[in-house]
Order: sequence, then structure tokens, then C-alpha cells
Amino acid sequence: MKKKVLSALLTATLLFSIGMPAFATPNEEVIENQAKYDELTAKIDEITGQVYAEIEPLMETIENNKAEVEEIKIEVENTEKEIETTKADIEKSEEVLGKRIREFYKSGGQVNYLTLLFSAESFNDLISKIDSTTRIVNIDKELIAELEEKKANLNEKVTVLEERKAEVIKLTKESEAALDELNAKKAEQEIAIEQLNAEQEEFEKNYLSVSERKLVAHQQSVLETSNDKNELQAAIDQLTSIRDNQIKSEIVKQEISDSIYYGTIKLEEIIEAEEAKEAEEAAKAAAQQQISSPNRGEITSGTASSASGNAIVSYAYNFIGTPYVYGATGPDAFDCSGFTSYVYANAAGINITRTTYSQMGVGTPVSYDQLQPGDLVFTYGGDHVGIYVGGGQYIHAPQPGDSVKVSNITSFYSARRVL
Repeated sequence: MKKKVLSALLTATLLFSIGMPAFATPNEEVIENQAKYDELTAKIDEITGQVYAEIEPLMETIENNKAEVEEIKIEVENTEKEIETTKADIEKSEEVLGKRIREFYKSGGQVNYLTLLFSAESFNDLISKIDSTTRIVNIDKELIAELEEKKANLNEKVTVLEERKAEVIKLTKESEAALDELNAKKAEQEIAIEQLNAEQEEFEKNYLSVSERKLVAHQQSVLETSNDKNELQAAIDQLTSIRDNQIKSEIVKQEISDSIYYGTIKLEEIIEAEEAKEAEEAAKAAAQQQISSPNRGEITSGTASSASGNAIVSYAYNFIGTPYVYGATGPDAFDCSGFTSYVYANAAGINITRTTYSQMGVGTPVSYDQLQPGDLVFTYGGDHVGIYVGGGQYIHAPQPGDSVKVSNITSFYSARRVL
């Protein structure tokens, strides 16, 4: 039923929207109010755009500052680790050097060459001891120089560290100041947007919606008062077009959508009522016909069929060779009952129904020895049907993979005479 209703609605849309005005003609009041509404919308969009235009660069700057602060912190941490390592190296060097210095300066800070002379076993041994002593003194001097250099490097690193710390503090303050400025601007612009939104809502409520309702008052009145499905469909089509193309007020758009919704329900109920009435009348007519005459099938054209059984057979022969397809009703393919119903409908204008089982109820029953050309022949327990052609044969659509042909009747079950 719903599918029929939707189909009827679509048909009505196509038929009755032709020649109907798709737009309402706005007066000066509507035009002026819509222009004012557009102006407010443009202002809101402009300020919103300014908010983001100013926010995005500041946010990018803040994010960059934060990233740089993190880099500085990492560098500071690495420098502090390096300083600790340098201190440890210096302590080790001082320990070695201090021991050697203490031994060296026990003699007053000079090499005791007399001691070396008397302790030497030979001249060569003396030269060797003097050389070794001189090299030790030089190494001590190098250690002292290295110690001084490490101390200088330590002081330099401490200075760099202090400078970097100051830079971190500066960047942090700049970021905080920028963030405060950003929040202040954002708050100001949000207040302005809220004020404009409130002004626009008030204008829409008191002016724009009032004037735009006049554009659809007639169509909404039709939906409320008319019971003519053509008028209802035309009003629905017009309201849809006006809502989608002319109305700016969201209030009025929602009101129109509600009207369309309830109007569509009303239209569906009218169509369903008409279809139910038609079905009831058809059922009464069919029942009356059943009482007054035996079931010989429904004549679909003319007042009666003048076709003969031979005419039925002659028409059926036109389809010899047409392939069998389950569920097919012709003319390019048939199943068994699709073939017989197609032949009777087109050769005699009679509807013998669609399925094999329902066709077993049309016409009057005949025995095998009373068969005449054009009679319906049922075989294989009533699962198959064809048309009798004479001589113990019938024309039929046999089975998948086969085609319409004339065959000897086997497994006869029953027969019906329609003509």
C-alpha cells in the first residue's frame, strides 16, 4: 500500500507541478527585511573571520615559543650534565697533579741533580735519569695548563647557561603576554558576535519571519483546509520550492517543513482511502460476477471475447522457440503459466491469472476425451500447464534450458475450458 501511495505522490508531483509557480513574489517589506538579515549575517561572518585571522598567527607564535623554550631547556640540561662531567675530570686531574706536586716540592721545587749524580750507576744512567726527571716536570706543567683551561671552559659554560636561562625566562614572559592579549581580544570579539547574534535573532523573530510567513500563507491554508489531493500536492511542491530557494528565516523554514510533513500525511491518508474504496468496489463487482456466471477468466478488453480455440492455438504458435525462463511472462521469454496467461491476454483479451495453480480455477473442467483446441491442459500433478492443440498434443514452455514447443501430452492431470 505504501509503495502505491508513494507512486501516486510522485505522479501527482509530475502532473500538477507543471504550470504551477515555483516561487512566491516577495513584496518590498520582505526584500528589505531579507537584505537587513543578510547584512547582519555578513557582519557576524566578518568578525568571526577577524577572530580567527588574529588568533591563528598568535597561536602559531605561542606554539613556536613553547617549542623553543623546550629546546633551550634540553640544551641547558645537556650543558649541566657536561659541566658535571668536566668537574669530575678536573677533580681527578687535581688529585694526580697534587700528589706529584707534593713529591716534587719536597725538595724545594728544584731537581736535586747531586742526588741523581750519586745515585747513577753510570754516565748513561745519569743522562737517562735527568731526561726522565725533565719529562716529568714538563708533564706536570701540561697538567697544570690543562687544569686551567678546563676551569676557563667551566666558567664559560656557566656564563652561557646563565644567558640561556635568562632567554628562557624572557621567552616565557613573552608567551604569557601574547596569550593574555589573545584571550582579551578573543573575549571582546566573542562579546561582539554574541551581541550581533542576539540582534539578528531578535530581528528574525519580530520582522523577517513575520514578513516571510506571508509568502507561504496561501499554501499553508490549502494544506489545512483542502481535501483535494491535487491541490494538496501542488501546495506541498510550492512550499518545498519556496522554503529551499527563498526563505531565509530558520523559524519559517521549520514551520514550512512541519506543514509539508503534516500535509504529506494528510495526502497519503486521502490516497489510501481512495484506493481502499476502489478495492472494495472491485471486490464487490468480482463477487457479483462470480455469482452470476462461472469463472471463465477476466475479460480485459471489450465486453466479451469472440476468439475461438483455434485462434488461441494459432497465436500461441507464433512463440515456438521462445526460451523458457522461470518467472518470465513474455514476450521474449516465458515460464509455463506466463506463456498461457500471455497468449490468452493478447489473443482473446482474457485474464486467466498468472500462476499454474490459480489457472486451475478458471473456466470449466473438461475430461481428457473432451479436449478441444485452446483448452488449458495441466500435467504432472498440476505443476505444469499448456494449451491443447489437438491430436493428443499441447503447446507449452517446458523447463529451463528448453523453449516453447509442441509435445505429446504425458502425465495428464486435468483440463479447463475458458472459451
